[in-house]
Amino acid sequence: MPDRMRGTTLWPLASLADIDSDVHASHLRKYQDRPALPERPVEPLDCTWAECVFLCPVDPQQLVSAARTVHPNLPARDWFVIDADLLEAERTVLFKPDRWDPATGPPPVTTKECELFTPRTLAAASTATNATLTRLTDASNRMPLFVDVIDVLHRGPIDVTAAQTLTA
Repeated sequence: MPDRMRGTTLWPLASLADIDSDVHASHLRKYQDRPALPERPVEPLDCTWAECVFLCPVDPQQLVSAARTVHPNLPARDWFVIDADLLEAERTVLFKPDRWDPATGPPPVTTKECELFTPRTLAAASTATNATLTRLTDASNRMPLFVDVIDVLHRGPIDVTAAQTLTA
């Protein structure tokens, strides 16, 4: 089970406030420089950013392996491998992260920026792009692993009881 995981459910940020206020506060700190982001509308799912669980369709081993070519001491972490069949298509979209101006705040996530969650769209998003791999193998890169990888947004919690884990 991934580090620091308590229980068997991945909860959206908005739900954590009622479940575990310390964990909620810890995750909310990620947005201290972008305070409007948790309330960003995700129009295709009729919810906000904070009401979604974010998943990555790319095998983290692919990303970590590339990053370790220039950062060999990158610590190993555990990751969930979630069967896509467990995600409800009507509560899930693929979203290509877009840069936005912090001065104006994050625009709503629109249907135009998302793809339906289907086996075909998921398969197409499951390989890191050459640009991502190039970024990860740049020694001056200090950006997070997943910064330019397509996101799988799922409205609401995800039960990971049956999920496998891998270490990368």
